[in-house]
Amino acid sequence: MCPSCGNIRNILESYYNLSVQVKDRRSLEESLSKMIESSIISGFKCENCQQKVDVEKRQLIAEPPNVLIVNL
Repeated sequence: MCPSCGNIRNILESYYNLSVQVKDRRSLEESLSKMIESSIISGFKCENCQQKVDVEKRQLIAEPPNVLIVNL
């Protein structure tokens, strides 16, 4: 979300496989939780207000496919 104008950008993509990190993780659930943690992008130019702002980016699973391949 842009802190200046409140614009939210969502990109929906189909997927059939996920690559998750297992090193230093105790479970698949912990790996998936780490995968969806947010990160800050500095100097992102908002498409709506055209200002450079710091935004939060994260990857979420909106709807899982019928078959999902998990690469460990």
